Amino acid sequence: MEGGAGKGSRMFYWKFPYIQFFLFNPLKNNIYVFPTDENLEKIRTPLMILHSEDDHIVPIASAKEIYRIAKKAQNSDERVKLVSFNGSLGYLHNGLYKDPGFPDIIRSQEQWTWTKMGLFLCILSASMLILLHVFSDPIDLSRPSDIGLNHTINIYLTPEEGFYWKFPYIQYFLFNPLKNQDLNLPNDENLQKLRTPLMILHAEDDHLVPFAVAQENYRIAKKAQNSDERVKLVRFDGSLGYLHNGLYRDPSLPDIISFKMAVTSLLIGRNLSLHHVKFVSMNTHVVWFYILLSSRPFHHFCLRSDDVAMGGKAYTDKEEVVLWMNTVGPYHNRQETYKYFSLPFCVGTKKTISHYHETLGEALQGVELEFSGLDIKFKDEVMQTTYCDIELDKPKRDAFVYAIKNHYWYQMYIDDLPIWGIVGEADENGEDYYLWTYKKLEIGHNGNRIVDVNLTSEGKVKLVPNTRIPMSYSVKWKKSDVKFEDRFDKYLDPSFFQHRIHWFSIFNSFMMVIFLVGLVSMILMRTLRKDYARYSKEEEMDDMDRDLGDEYGWKQVHGDVFRPSSHPLIFSSLIGSGCQIFSVSLIVIVLAMIEDLYTERGSMLSTAIFVYAATSPVNGYFGGSLYAKQGGRRWIKQMFIGAFLIPAMVCGTAFFINFIAIYYHASRAIPFGTMVAVCCICFFVILPLNLVGTILGRNLSGQPNFPCRVNAVPRPIPEKKWFMEPAVIVCLGGILPFGSIFIEMYFIFTSFWAYKIYYVYGFMMLVLVILCIVTVCVTIVCTYFLLNAEDYRWQWTSFLSAASTAVYVYMYSFYYYFFKTKMYGLFQTSFYFGYMAVFSTALGIMCGAVGYMGTSAFVRKIYTNVKID
Repeated sequence: MEGGAGKGSRMFYWKFPYIQFFLFNPLKNNIYVFPTDENLEKIRTPLMILHSEDDHIVPIASAKEIYRIAKKAQNSDERVKLVSFNGSLGYLHNGLYKDPGFPDIIRSQEQWTWTKMGLFLCILSASMLILLHVFSDPIDLSRPSDIGLNHTINIYLTPEEGFYWKFPYIQYFLFNPLKNQDLNLPNDENLQKLRTPLMILHAEDDHLVPFAVAQENYRIAKKAQNSDERVKLVRFDGSLGYLHNGLYRDPSLPDIISFKMAVTSLLIGRNLSLHHVKFVSMNTHVVWFYILLSSRPFHHFCLRSDDVAMGGKAYTDKEEVVLWMNTVGPYHNRQETYKYFSLPFCVGTKKTISHYHETLGEALQGVELEFSGLDIKFKDEVMQTTYCDIELDKPKRDAFVYAIKNHYWYQMYIDDLPIWGIVGEADENGEDYYLWTYKKLEIGHNGNRIVDVNLTSEGKVKLVPNTRIPMSYSVKWKKSDVKFEDRFDKYLDPSFFQHRIHWFSIFNSFMMVIFLVGLVSMILMRTLRKDYARYSKEEEMDDMDRDLGDEYGWKQVHGDVFRPSSHPLIFSSLIGSGCQIFSVSLIVIVLAMIEDLYTERGSMLSTAIFVYAATSPVNGYFGGSLYAKQGGRRWIKQMFIGAFLIPAMVCGTAFFINFIAIYYHASRAIPFGTMVAVCCICFFVILPLNLVGTILGRNLSGQPNFPCRVNAVPRPIPEKKWFMEPAVIVCLGGILPFGSIFIEMYFIFTSFWAYKIYYVYGFMMLVLVILCIVTVCVTIVCTYFLLNAEDYRWQWTSFLSAASTAVYVYMYSFYYYFFKTKMYGLFQTSFYFGYMAVFSTALGIMCGAVGYMGTSAFVRKIYTNVKID
């Protein structure tokens, strides 16, 4: 059984066989380290790679690349082996276990394996467990080995692992029915084939893979081997707090593993779906046991080190706590940030820990985590200690003076909790400048979790050239009653977001919606009823009376109202993009209401990018169907324009601002590797999904089934009063929608451009609903007046009258910039107005699409209910 990841890799590697040279290699060359490669370079165990030349998912070139990296890292031909199977055998991706000589291949390396190291790591692209070794003697874990790793290797989660805790009974409603239909999952199928002794270790409080999964695996393996001696399940009590990846901290683990049993495979409870590499980590040495039962390729597992800032982890006493230095920049320009060590701060004496961007959102937001070098251990208090000295020459003094003049602040992280501090201060006369040299850290803990961090800056030292300034720190630990899941509450500002003004604005907008909907309904229903009565009366008149009568109103344009809009290609692309933006806004807000996305760096931006890419079929469906209804023939061009309209606008603006960021050497400068990643998302995800949506839209709802026939010759548009002109209607149409949201705009602007964390997404959802209702009501009224004036150009008018809301939002952003902030400088100004233009344009396209869709339903309805010859 092949998973989605496997199919995706097949598309990349076989449809684009040189993608590693054009994509992955440039990423690596730009210091974007792939976790798989990074961990291969750390492996010090003997390594065997087995691969089929006709593997249709992971090409043999990938195995050769893994072999090259491992061989270079270990600098040995004896410790790294590559065994390739001829493509004519037809083993493909998961059939290597069928080879009759397979056991001999493993046994042929037994002497090499166990005399050199005592352990053997085997990589295989087959859906089969590899027999490593039957231990006749207990494993001696008290003797240090030369494996050379003293940290745990974590594995990124697969999608199915997130199901168990969000939907704890999914195995009964989904997986069990699948099994009953003879659709065995690779996990269960391989457990049934397993004939080696198996030990399963699992914590009861595992928060990712519940203990019930371990019990299920134990039941399957025990039934398959029909033995209580060859299959063992070791349970770790939930009160120990080991969670998903902490079993290696148990002091009795060596004794558990060292019992005299022919243990071939050891399955640690950090991932019991049997889809990944399994590792056991000790304090100073690591025992590696490799199990690969999935059809997923090795390089999809994306390993990363536990010491690379895994947030929210459980600590043991004396365990290292990492203080990450993030960025520094002027207080009034939140987006103008630089690397912390771009100022001449000194680094602590502790060995540097490497770091890389963990998510796309972090890279785009300019997160630059660097190790502080400070030695901090869990519950280990540190008295005031000097960790380095700054040799303050004139250039360094000038850099600090500039930073203090511009009110520079810096940001740090401990266990993903942000901390802020001020670089220094000036005296009242502005002649002398002082640097804060003493970081006083107070860390709160609840059990084995960090729940609070506070920083006090002390030790004010005057900046005098050619002097030595000692930098010091201290750490104090205190018990806290704050629950771990509530540790971010201190960063929220309920008094700001839940102020009476905010509640009043929501209530005011809600009452305006009720009034507007009632008013529109009453006017339109009464007016339309009179229109229908008048048109019915006209039907009973003879031709002479009808000619002498005063014919006017929206019925007179029935032959032109469904005429294609001008520039249908652009119009349909805008409508499709607007529908997609609305879908993204709705989904992201719902996710933000369910999950606290603000607790993770870059998670909101990463979620928005993922959802936007995933909702591309919405764009293609609505844009493609509308273009087909309007008789468009260049549908491929329309698809490309619709797919890249928003990405091109966002990337174009970001590209322009990126030049300024590079000039300023700011951390907001987007790395080349991130640019390539975004481009790949556009070309390999958004465009194909948009194509699928376009095809569905054209085939399912692309027929022009209008209630009225379109005349061959357009009807002349009569003159009308100035306030009925489309340009005036467009300008007036956005006032009411803007009035319903402008208070919320203030809170959103403050959270993004100032130092507030926006968390009231329930308010945002309500405001989005209010905005949509008001927009639809206003555009319906505007369209009715326009049609009554016998002007049938309602498509663009309805779109632009709703989209004009964005013009008022952008005008409000000018007011906010000059009267509510103290921003300054070219970088911050271009950043602010550039991205506010992107935000306003996206908002306008969304409102325009919502207004058009509502108006289109209204127009179709009124012309369906009137008798037309």
